[in-house]
Amino acid sequence: EKVLGRAKLVLTEANRREYGPLARGQGKLSDKVRFVTRIEVYPKGKTLSEALSDFLFTVYEKDRYQLSCIDAGPPCAVVLVDLDGDGSDEAVVVHGYSTNVYARQANLWAKVGQLQSYAGYRSRDELRQALMEGRVQVIPLPKLRGIEIGTTRYTFVPASCEPKQPEC
Repeated sequence: EKVLGRAKLVLTEANRREYGPLARGQGKLSDKVRFVTRIEVYPKGKTLSEALSDFLFTVYEKDRYQLSCIDAGPPCAVVLVDLDGDGSDEAVVVHGYSTNVYARQANLWAKVGQLQSYAGYRSRDELRQALMEGRVQVIPLPKLRGIEIGTTRYTFVPASCEPKQPEC
């Protein structure tokens, strides 16, 4: 009975070949509801605004690589944190060694850079544990600052593209 229940669950899941790195190019995910369920927001209690959710969905539709965690592996981890000290949170999409940083500019979201770590975490589980425990600190640097999650430091690297470009 337990096996039958699991088999039914597996059969109702989306075909893994439609999504993810081995996709057959059958078109991009258009179900925003599924998209949002593949995002975990940190710290606990914070949520994505509709504008940020729409922007990230547009980024995903244009270039799935920037949000590859939607299609494979654990859900995307989005850390909402004020990196520049202006009182507004930036959105940091954590991938492990490299992360994308998005900020509101003139009432629109745009990619402003990346946070990079050369040490990295040994596993995604270790990174997620540090996020769930709230072990996130802003590192004081000029303009946009870096971030420390657990014991790993990420430094800010500015984007090389123009603001207001969803693919940026």
